[in-house]
Amino acid sequence: MGSFGGRYAAYAEAPTALPAPTPGHVLAARTFAAASSYSVFLYDATHPLALNSPVSAVGPELASFSGWSAPSLPVAAGIFGTVNQYDAWVWRGQSAQALPLMAGVSAHLRILPGHPARPTVPQQLPTAVITWREGRWEVAVANMAKGHQPPVATAARLAAYLRTHALPAPLTRGTIMVTIADTSGGKPVVSTVVTWLHGAAVYQTTSNSVGSEARVLSALRMARSMSPYTASARPS
Repeated sequence: MGSFGGRYAAYAEAPTALPAPTPGHVLAARTFAAASSYSVFLYDATHPLALNSPVSAVGPELASFSGWSAPSLPVAAGIFGTVNQYDAWVWRGQSAQALPLMAGVSAHLRILPGHPARPTVPQQLPTAVITWREGRWEVAVANMAKGHQPPVATAARLAAYLRTHALPAPLTRGTIMVTIADTSGGKPVVSTVVTWLHGAAVYQTTSNSVGSEARVLSALRMARSMSPYTASARPS
């Protein structure tokens, strides 16, 4: 964050909790800056690298955090609608069944077009989606991986975490989107995207994990640790 200078001081926030790299590896970072937004991308590097080293050198992306500033709440809401990954239109029209996840949390399960029983529908659509609300947060866990099984275990893990770990209170709305998909090698890749409105600003954290769900909660941990950036609040 220090590389941005004071340009974003009015709204810049950064997490104080970052995902751990693979044992024996280190985190590498690349940054992006525009007139009213910033992003920091974190990578799993085999050795220490200078900030903004070439993409070819930094390794796989583990996580990111971003912020956008807007001149008004309506403009901020428009930015939120553009960058958040909670695409409810994909599943809103599908019938749902109740799915208890844990005490006090009742979700909805939808099996979407793209299921093997309907092979004529493009498979890139999520085929099993579990959704629920946690305060002002809307949560969805979508399974696009082979087998198309309802991602109940992942959803239950998120629900349990959210019941004991408070995320930032969104101004009007926040979304959490977890997607489980296959890589070209057949291993599952789990992506988590957390997006929320705070005043006339929008913030987002993301995390990625290939081959396991080890980092499925990393984006949530980053989100709950976001705070105004100062020289004394550097991520650990």
